[in-house]
Amino acid sequence: MAFNTAAFGFSELLDTLASYFEVHIFEHDYKKIFLWDKAPGNAIFTCVKV
Repeated sequence: MAFNTAAFGFSELLDTLASYFEVHIFEHDYKKIFLWDKAPGNAIFTCVKV
């Protein structure tokens, strides 16, 4: 799998990863981790191979 060297936005990254993985997106504020509310900011993408 080859990726373009351009930066990905959250939606583009999710679309790309979803073809290969079950994707979960979390947000963090340096004290806690919670589900992503689809707003720009810090995010952690976790992927599970299905």
